[in-house]
Amino acid sequence: MGARSANRYTAARSRPNRLVFGPWGRRQRRYIAQAKIDFSFYKERLDFQYLTGLPLQDLLTELSHLPPQTLVFYTTLFRDGAGATLVPREAVERVSAAANAPTYGFLDQYVGRGIVGGNVSSLSAHGVEMAKLALRVLAGTEASAPQVSEVATNKLLFDWRQLQRWGISESKLPAGSEIWFRDSSAWEQYKPQILAITAAILAQALLIACCMNVNTAAQTDTTGTDVCFTPQERTSAAI
Repeated sequence: MGARSANRYTAARSRPNRLVFGPWGRRQRRYIAQAKIDFSFYKERLDFQYLTGLPLQDLLTELSHLPPQTLVFYTTLFRDGAGATLVPREAVERVSAAANAPTYGFLDQYVGRGIVGGNVSSLSAHGVEMAKLALRVLAGTEASAPQVSEVATNKLLFDWRQLQRWGISESKLPAGSEIWFRDSSAWEQYKPQILAITAAILAQALLIACCMNVNTAAQTDTTGTDVCFTPQERTSAAI
């Protein structure tokens, strides 16, 4: 369900002409069939390319020479065409870095590792829902027999750095989108330090101004001009 939602979001929102789908290892053919079903709605206006069974280096080479108006949709990759074992979250970093087109995915764990984002499935949200169900079963409020339930755990999630990399405006994102890894301004990063330094400068400026006033008054008193005395004090001083 998460992959299907993400697939349709990617195709509908980004309006590409070509979608490169993959990669898969040699034993993940069933995902290809599912992807073709998910994307069948767009087959009339999009060209599809499924990159499967390639050694990782060959895959990266293919992705680095994609034509304009292309999107890459990363699924998962545990083993490449050469039989090398890979960690999917590490493979996606290499895929997105090599691709000359935006890379999307369907899992939130890939956000921050090179994909732009999209309507991703949240593994942490799945875990929370499973824990809730387990607690209800233990408390006796839920039937202990095996059940199949579908809970909406997808969310619109994007990596700010990838939006900047590919020139994707935040105004084009749907309402309710979460943006991660946004670069904070100097004010946001160093607000306490900036306030402390500003206060110190103002205090120093005030102290300098007070010292200048005192010096000016002392000089005026020494020269005997325009010293502030009352009339009675002036008469006593004259005598």
